[in-house]
Amino acid sequence: MKEHMYTVKAFAKLTGVTERTLHFYDRKGLLVPSSYNEHGHRLYSKDDIFTMQKIITLKYLGFSLQEILDYLANHDSHQIRDTLQKQKVMLQKKREELDYVINTITRVERIMQDEELDSDLLLAIIHSIHHEKKQEEWLSARLPKSVIEHVLLQHLSPQERLEFEREMLTIVNQLQHYCKQGILPDEEEVQRVIEHMISSMNERIAPHYQQKIAEIDLNDHPQINVSIFSKEVEEYIKEAVNRFEANQLSLSHAENRV
Repeated sequence: MKEHMYTVKAFAKLTGVTERTLHFYDRKGLLVPSSYNEHGHRLYSKDDIFTMQKIITLKYLGFSLQEILDYLANHDSHQIRDTLQKQKVMLQKKREELDYVINTITRVERIMQDEELDSDLLLAIIHSIHHEKKQEEWLSARLPKSVIEHVLLQHLSPQERLEFEREMLTIVNQLQHYCKQGILPDEEEVQRVIEHMISSMNERIAPHYQQKIAEIDLNDHPQINVSIFSKEVEEYIKEAVNRFEANQLSLSHAENRV
């Protein structure tokens, strides 16, 4: 009895792939038609259906075309087991990476709440969170654990940390707005925000812990020295802080003279 053969169109419909994919697989030698009709058109057999099922399954598992070609050529069960194991490890790592990205986005959404941010600041915050693990690893080789726990806010409860991050985001957003509006760093409204920022930071991170970080040279480590500001805004905030500290020092001297 003559074996039933399938045209490209019928085979594509039967296996759920496109005709273009079948032509591509033919060119690559992945799935060559079993036969051709008198007009030179491709014809596929039931064995080709079984081969296609294997290709679809291996693609689903994340195998490359070359790995699929090697398997179809050798039918090595040890090879497929080894490759499956490697594939499993790779996919587990990818899942961990995706989970981390999802958690990062969720955390940013919770921090943002209803705060209106420009896209640059939003991306900078995501970048900063993305590098937290690298920051912790790098700092762990240089600072005591107690310092790292405080600087990275690990001593706070999740809710306390969230509230502090929201507060800092509001402050940063306000200072960035002042900078873009051209309001000078020593203006009263800017200095009020700076006072709030320093007070809030000192409340959560003791000044001597902040000093420990300040003593480390981070300039040669861009992945560790992550800034959420543009250079312009960073200089603006630095100037505003310097003005605030100078004013506080003057007040302190004045009080001592009284």
